[in-house]
Amino acid sequence: MRRFLPAIILLAFCASVAVSQSKITASPGVELSVPTGDFADAAGIGFGISGRIQYTYQPNLGFMGTLGYVWWGTKSAGSVKFSASALQIMVGPKFYFQKNFYGLAEIGIYSVTGSVEGTVGGSPYEISDTESDFMLAIGAGYEYQKFEFEVKYFLVDPDVTNLSFRAGYRFPI
Repeated sequence: MRRFLPAIILLAFCASVAVSQSKITASPGVELSVPTGDFADAAGIGFGISGRIQYTYQPNLGFMGTLGYVWWGTKSAGSVKFSASALQIMVGPKFYFQKNFYGLAEIGIYSVTGSVEGTVGGSPYEISDTESDFMLAIGAGYEYQKFEFEVKYFLVDPDVTNLSFRAGYRFPI
């Protein structure tokens, strides 16, 4: 929990600064996550939820804070099953290239929980571990009326990467 405290304080500070301004939107959303690299060997397709607050500085520049949770499908190898989930706390800029097209870059904390269960010599076992790392996500998206659609590539470390597709509904707050 001590690792999350600085990120939570930063997110709360950014949200309080944004609330004191105008042009603020909130966007709850759903995500589809496709594991890539070595992570694809251990995890299946993932589904998640996320919430975002955005403050628009200028017509072509905004700042976002995103909180999300993703669950990946279980993969099996013989009698061994692996499952994973992740908590994402991210902040970063959103650059508009044209009116509705944008690019984004987010940094934050990615806390992955993995579980392995199976049997060895007829004895069942279960191991679970949580590891938190700083992560980088880069992506692009499109806003259509009150909806936003984006694709992001998450790089946590060379072994945990994924491609995420997000759809959200924006409304002013």
